Amino acid sequence: MLRKRFLLWAVAAFLMQLVSVVSAISLKVALYPYVPRIDQFKTVIASAWQQVEPDVPIIWADDWDGGYDNNPQDSYDLFVFDATYMTYFKNQGWLMGLDQAQVDNFGDFLPFVRNGVSREGKIWAIPQLGCTEYLIYKGIDQPLNEAVTMTDVVTALTRCTYHGDTPPASTGLMIDLSGGTTNAICYVKSLEEITDTFPVPLPANPSEINMTAMNNLRTILATASLRDAWYSGGDSYQRGLWYGQGHGRAYVGFSESLSRIPAEQLPGIAMKVMPWADNIAGLQKPLFYCDVIAVNPKTSGRGTTGLSIKLANLMASAPVIVNCFKATTSAGPQYLTPVRTSAMTQLADTYPVYVTIKSAVQAAGDPILLDLGANVRGWFSSMKDPIKHMVIDELQCYCDETAGPPMNNAQAQTVCPRVCGDNWNGQWDNKGDHSVCGCFCGVH
Repeated sequence: MLRKRFLLWAVAAFLMQLVSVVSAISLKVALYPYVPRIDQFKTVIASAWQQVEPDVPIIWADDWDGGYDNNPQDSYDLFVFDATYMTYFKNQGWLMGLDQAQVDNFGDFLPFVRNGVSREGKIWAIPQLGCTEYLIYKGIDQPLNEAVTMTDVVTALTRCTYHGDTPPASTGLMIDLSGGTTNAICYVKSLEEITDTFPVPLPANPSEINMTAMNNLRTILATASLRDAWYSGGDSYQRGLWYGQGHGRAYVGFSESLSRIPAEQLPGIAMKVMPWADNIAGLQKPLFYCDVIAVNPKTSGRGTTGLSIKLANLMASAPVIVNCFKATTSAGPQYLTPVRTSAMTQLADTYPVYVTIKSAVQAAGDPILLDLGANVRGWFSSMKDPIKHMVIDELQCYCDETAGPPMNNAQAQTVCPRVCGDNWNGQWDNKGDHSVCGCFCGVH
């Protein structure tokens, strides 16, 4: 009898320990951080997950940058990253390949993301949301409505119309070229549209830069200003905020920047994918970004793979996407671009601006998912700054003013502000027996 009691006690203790272990399971999730309201994502996802797995809490990782500089930590069960780095992450062994049967309603994703995340018979990440640079302007602006190519846009906007951080109303373009990575990607986009080929050759040094693509970026910059293009303070969607305050004729931004424009102005807004070149064939295959959900292979060692796949599918599901993007009691929609057809349809049925976003995506033709390959980190590290600074070489909207005898950089910091007044663009050069400072000129 005592032996039987001992065995019953031992079994009960084992079961209690097992229940304790099971109940201790949690999933650590690193979301893509650069959205208008990340807390809305957390609230919606946690609430939906609670309905299906109430005993498996989510632990949010707040130290993730989307993969731009940081590597995914072993402790992450799921992480959402920019697919620009997908081949690199795959080659590093940070992505678990999934069978198509493990991804819910895979056919509902837009074709370009299905193609982009699939290779070698596996799906390497589950798409969550997409984006690209849109040209955003007023729908009554007929020249911009009719513009198709980069030259069409530049001709409509004209060049050298302002030189400050912000343009007057109905004047010029606003565009963010303050980041080296941004400039490098815009260069790639222009080259892809010029050649109608992707992937494109990534230059190993400035001498290998395709000057047609580089000059396209310089020409687009001429419709804006250096001060605007290099402005990096304020709101994450600063140019959308400025546009809503009455600055500029148009701006280049992601769809979510519309969240910064007053609601009463939105019915008059039009948008199209920004053209970076003039080749019609290439323009019909623009490069789109996508934020994708990865299952960490480390989950297999701690027994959380099945739950992680289940949560990844929930995070990418149409109901969750719609609830993450939609308006709240205190704020309007986030206006992020969904990559599920059904989610786009639901949002467009509810919010008129999503009809505009949907039309812009459909008019894009046959987009391609931006993935810059196995050496993306190394290429950005070596080339992003040279490309950024090449864009401002031979600026089209500035004048060289003689500054006296040849000088060094330290002297230029004092001499050029005196020569140009408040209009120094930050550039200077020695030309033989004299120096010149780059000053803003033209229409002010």
